[in-house]
Amino acid sequence: MQYLPRAILLRAEKAKWSLPREALPPLPRGTDTRGLFLLEPGKSSFTHITKVRADFAPGLSKAVEHHIAVTRRQFALVPADVRTVYLSQGETFDTVVLDLLCPPPHGGTHFLVILLRDALASTHR
Repeated sequence: MQYLPRAILLRAEKAKWSLPREALPPLPRGTDTRGLFLLEPGKSSFTHITKVRADFAPGLSKAVEHHIAVTRRQFALVPADVRTVYLSQGETFDTVVLDLLCPPPHGGTHFLVILLRDALASTHR
């Protein structure tokens, strides 16, 4: 994903409540709105100030402040279930989500093993 989405549409499972239609984006007619809600990214900013000495000519220097402004936007999400491969041996998962745009730092072979186990378990149910 190149750009952060404006919002994520999520559903609270088994919810009996519904938000007003105007609180949701346009949805196809007949969409079950129970438990649907929008999650918008949070925003935080800070400025880092460093003082550097700039030399303009021999013997002529001046202290200059350099400002770096950073604005960060992110969704406040926490993983629902995270496991290392050895802890999940012998388990069957109904769903496995793998973000291929953000590979793990040490390669993706462990995730492929989990996906393979899930696919094999799904064919034998």
